[in-house]
Amino acid sequence: MDIRHENVEYSDLNIPIYCRTVISNEENISANFHIHEEIEIVYVSKGSQTFTFIDESVIVHEGEILVINSMCPHCSDNGLNTRIYILQFRPELVMNNHSDCSFPYLAALTGNQTSSYTIFSINDNENFKSIALMLIKITEELKEQAPAYELNIMASIYSILTTLFRFSAIDYNTISPLYKNQSLKKLEPVFKYVEDHFNEDIRLDEVAVLVNYSPQYFCRIFKETTDKTFIDYLNCFRINTAKKLLINTNESIYGIYIKTGFSSFSYFNRIFKKYNKLSPTEYRQIFLKKQQAVNSKN
Repeated sequence: MDIRHENVEYSDLNIPIYCRTVISNEENISANFHIHEEIEIVYVSKGSQTFTFIDESVIVHEGEILVINSMCPHCSDNGLNTRIYILQFRPELVMNNHSDCSFPYLAALTGNQTSSYTIFSINDNENFKSIALMLIKITEELKEQAPAYELNIMASIYSILTTLFRFSAIDYNTISPLYKNQSLKKLEPVFKYVEDHFNEDIRLDEVAVLVNYSPQYFCRIFKETTDKTFIDYLNCFRINTAKKLLINTNESIYGIYIKTGFSSFSYFNRIFKKYNKLSPTEYRQIFLKKQQAVNSKN
């Protein structure tokens, strides 16, 4: 059981994106479960294609656009008489640092959101048709490489993102204040400490001292900044780590509990179900069934 980490090969050396038109009758457009840092935007201009995620499958029909979040495990079938336009780019392309004005928006496509993808029709809003046209335009710019094509491609990417957020295809207001609050920079040592020590016993006073706060003041600032208590944030990080181990390894459930820092096995199971509405065993079983279904098609 494995999810391949895909290293996306960019279409052009001068601009780090992958963009092309793919026709199912001419080449295989199916893909096994994989994951990549790039945000992926897919426009189906003809036919339909099925995309499978960890907990569900969706059919993207002609005239629909699918936006897949960064680091979201997914796979796809080959489709039938299908033509799709694919754009992949790393968030860093338009988001260079935490103070960048694009950060709150791109966070909606890179953070741990309620959904790993967004799907909508170009007929839902007149402005959505421009996204399809810009995806086609980017592929043409890459092919023709007229002077300043890189600038035109970047302008198109910004325009696509603006349309997605301005006309509510993706609601950036639902993302955590973690990405909008000025206290983010101050809390970075805490996030790094959790990343490095999540599998250990972490006390509140230990992390508070990292930012020179009292435990009480730290709790208030952390809650205001992230919209979570520190314990919630720590549990969420540990659960996300457990999910990766469940789908990428054959480690036993008990072994995963040991590796993720929870104080007891029963607490691990209870918190996992709280966040995922499934037990660890059920989560792994659903993924295996999805993977087997995809493999049987290929």
